[in-house]
Order: sequence, then structure tokens, then C-alpha cells
Amino acid sequence: MIGLETGVALGLLGGFLALDRTAFLQCMVSRPLVASTLAGVLLGEMHLGMRCGLLLELLWLMDPPVGASVPPDESLAAVLSATYASLTPAGWALPARAALGILLGLPFGYLGRWVDVRVRRANGRLIARAREGREGSSLGRLQRIGAVRFFVAGAAAAVAGAFAGAPLVAHLAMAVPPKVVAALEWSGGLLPVVGVAAVLAALPGRTNRALFGAGVLGGLVLPRLLAVPWPGRGPWAR
Repeated sequence: MIGLETGVALGLLGGFLALDRTAFLQCMVSRPLVASTLAGVLLGEMHLGMRCGLLLELLWLMDPPVGASVPPDESLAAVLSATYASLTPAGWALPARAALGILLGLPFGYLGRWVDVRVRRANGRLIARAREGREGSSLGRLQRIGAVRFFVAGAAAAVAGAFAGAPLVAHLAMAVPPKVVAALEWSGGLLPVVGVAAVLAALPGRTNRALFGAGVLGGLVLPRLLAVPWPGRGPWAR
């Protein structure tokens, strides 16, 4: 289960990520790979959080929150996926834990988009009132109010999702039969393939697809080449 201190930490993280995603910093900390890893650090499961974030990053890499586009809240989904994955039994294989966490966390991305749209509309009304001169305050103050709304909404969504989903994860972990756990392990291993396919489908032009494919292939092959005990002197000598 999730303790009070962990819940508060996840709430602060969720609020900060909501600011970074659209309202304030936009320094890419809110991307799933970073957000999920940070959540994993808070939960004492950094490697598990990193794995969840990597898979979600591939799924939403080509759908950033740019301009008027409001994609699913990948930051909230990443934080809650890592949270739910950390609550699965430690005896499960890492891919199975990540797969269950992502399956349970993905719907919150769409719930987070619903919240995001409502906050944007509320801030839009705030700006309209300011233009009409009905607020009686400076534009800077209104901007701070809008940023606080994003922070509060992100923090509340993260805390509510964490505490609401924790009992469900505990129940599922006890009820899932071994065959389903094995299927989750296979699914967790295949999710990167799905993510790579999603990126390739969204990339424009054959050249971009070829470069991305070469990067993926290099990432798979290069570590194995570095592990080969090459003869002679050099950094690979054993």
C-alpha cells in the first residue's frame, strides 16, 4: 500500500509535472521516461519506473502537447503506471510488473486530458475577464493563478489515482493466476515492439523512418558488441 508521505511526494511530483508539461517550465521533465523514473525513485523502484517510462515514451513520442493540441496526459499515466507497477509482487518478472502497471495506468492519461481541458477553459475565462477589466489585478497575478490551477489539478489527480488504484492492484496481484502472470511477462517484452511500430507509423518520410530504425537497431546491437571479449588491447580487452 501507499503511505501518507509517499502519497504527498507523488502529489508534489504530479503538480510539478503538470506545470512543466504546458504551463511553466517545459524542460521535458514531464516526458514519460523522466516522469516515470522519478516516480520509481520515490517508490524505491527506479529500474521498474524507468522501464514503464521507456515503453510509454515510445507510445506517446509522436503526440506532444504543442499549441492547441491536448493529447492524453502522458505524465500522469507515467507516474501512476510506475506506482501501480511498484505495488505488484516483487517475485514477478520485471516485464510482467511493468505490463500490469502500464495497463492500469494508461486510462488515467485520458482522464488527465479531461482535467487538463477543464483547467485550460477555466484559465481562458480568467483571461477574458482580465481583458474586460473585471479582475482588478495585474496580468502577472492572473498568470500565477493559472499556473497554480495546473499544479493543484496535477497534484490532486496523482494523489487520487495512486490511492484509488492501490487497493485494485493489491486485489489483482492476489487473484491473478500464474498463466496470466506469464502472459503479462510476454506482453511486457513485446510492448517495445508496439511502441516502435507506433513511432514508425507516425514518422513522415522514408528517411526519418530509416534513421529511427537504424537508431533502434544500433541501440540493440551496440551493447552486445561492447560486451564481446575482443582480443588485443583497448577498452574491450579482457
